Amino acid sequence: ISIFFFSQEKQERVIIPHIRLKAESKKGHISLRWAVDEPLAWQKANKTGFQLKRYVLMRDGKLLEKPEEKDLGIFKPATETEWKKVVEKNDNAAIVAQSLFGETFEVEMGEKQGKLEGVVNKSQEVDQRFAYALMAADLDFEVAKLAGWGYTDKDVKANERYLYTVTINQNSNSGTIVIVQKGDAVASVSTNTELPKPLDFIGIFKDKTVTLSWEYLQLRDTYTSYYVEKSENGSAFKSLGDLPVMNMNDADGRQAQGMTFVDSLAQNNSKFSYRIRGKTIFGDYGPYSDAVSGEGKKSLETTP
Repeated sequence: ISIFFFSQEKQERVIIPHIRLKAESKKGHISLRWAVDEPLAWQKANKTGFQLKRYVLMRDGKLLEKPEEKDLGIFKPATETEWKKVVEKNDNAAIVAQSLFGETFEVEMGEKQGKLEGVVNKSQEVDQRFAYALMAADLDFEVAKLAGWGYTDKDVKANERYLYTVTINQNSNSGTIVIVQKGDAVASVSTNTELPKPLDFIGIFKDKTVTLSWEYLQLRDTYTSYYVEKSENGSAFKSLGDLPVMNMNDADGRQAQGMTFVDSLAQNNSKFSYRIRGKTIFGDYGPYSDAVSGEGKKSLETTP
């Protein structure tokens, strides 16, 4: 019985949602990106909006006795009319708009989806809206700003250091009260805007296939997606489609150490080269990795 009560207490532990805020410093501006980390709270927060404030902490290397506060405004998703102007040309905008305003949001998991999978899919609809909306916003910073989850502060000075805070706007007329921990980040104008190269990029060539692998965990806070480019026999590198490679393997608190990508080769005994580069949630591309090259080799089909 004591074990039973313990398990009940563990399951009923209250999870308090947080606003996760990230800042990127550039020479003439500071970009901000935020998100609520729990689906139901995220859905409610989009109705009330987010309040963004900035505090000047330091000036000319000296800590101010009283931080100078500036209200940067209330941020909410754009209206459906504004979304309609961009969804026809931008797939990421279409995903976010459907997540915010669509009557239904069902993800097709394949042609053989049965009735049970359909029921589960329906019950997880809020989770799916949440996950796909944030993923699409991570791929396009302009879409994130249209959704009220991003901002670029251009009124910044090189001799100042700032604290940004994002809270839920509880003064809205929506009648919804959301209990979410605020998000904050410290930033200052940066003169160094260089991004790191992808790490440990290798290629394993086999029979008309190649498996590419690179380190993910160390740069996960810098890059959320990667783009793969390919060259054959010394020709110019070409991107393998418009879609990025993203990590979908984190689960139950376990973080993936690396990422893999498998590509087919048109033929063996011909030189192919690959390179990758990462993209940040603010829309910036990092430098290319070192290229890896190799040839496909026919596998041995007989053994002694």
